[in-house]
Amino acid sequence: MASDDASLVFMRAFLLAQRSKAREIGIEHLLAALDEDMPLAVESSIRPEPPFLPVPHQDLPLSPGAAAALEPLGDIFHVSLKALRTVLLDAQRRGCDVISSSWVWPS
Repeated sequence: MASDDASLVFMRAFLLAQRSKAREIGIEHLLAALDEDMPLAVESSIRPEPPFLPVPHQDLPLSPGAAAALEPLGDIFHVSLKALRTVLLDAQRRGCDVISSSWVWPS
């Protein structure tokens, strides 16, 4: 199902951006997430036991270039990975999301 795949790509992009200490999720993160072999599925047999620890809310916005590239797709969580890759590569070729000063290479 495309929506599940697209959701995983956005989660991977979030984790890649967070790992690199970026202030936003850029086209480079989304493209890397499409190619990343990062398992995100949790075994359904694993059930957390109380007490639960609070986890701070974490958000990273899309960069302006990434947001503009994704806008024509409409509901980005229900697109094919091929369509997602096509618009991101096109935007990258046009230089819509050059690596900003917020980008820090992962160590």
